[in-house]
Amino acid sequence: MSKFVFVLLCVLSFASYGQPAEREGESEIPNDIQQYYKKLNFVNAISTTPEKSAFVENLRDGKSQKTPDSKREYFIVNLLQDVMSYELQSQNTMPGSDKNDLVKSGILFELQHGQQSEKVFTLSAKTYQVSIEDNYKLIRLFDEDKLRWDDDIMLLSNPTFIATEIHKWIFINNKWSKEKINIVLTE
Repeated sequence: MSKFVFVLLCVLSFASYGQPAEREGESEIPNDIQQYYKKLNFVNAISTTPEKSAFVENLRDGKSQKTPDSKREYFIVNLLQDVMSYELQSQNTMPGSDKNDLVKSGILFELQHGQQSEKVFTLSAKTYQVSIEDNYKLIRLFDEDKLRWDDDIMLLSNPTFIATEIHKWIFINNKWSKEKINIVLTE
């Protein structure tokens, strides 16, 4: 190898140091999975933890829901039913990794990238916490018909970054299903 080629390779390697590597094998995030997070983000933005806990518990236990008191509660219950339909049903959970994933309000997910291999899709998502004040602001905006489904919740809430998580999805029975356990990466 000539000195010139060697120096050129060294310069190119150095120039790309610290830059994001091209992610070989990255896959486009399936629309069903994108819709799951959009619905979950919206539910998390317009609900409080106690009300969402009650709805999730009743839905999981098969208890009949009380008639929603408002358009917002009706919206939350319908979106939660849809979001919960993506969960793997017969999955053992680890201690401490219970149903809190759906119960925590104010957590927003920003999808980063994913990789698919056969019937498994692994997704990297940044998680953010919406402040209690912003959570109540979003609830008020929704109640006043000033918050729409297609609004950018991230821009409206100014959330705080928490961590990056890895979520695993499995294509089973002709649909994507999410494992309940997420891997949390600290930065």
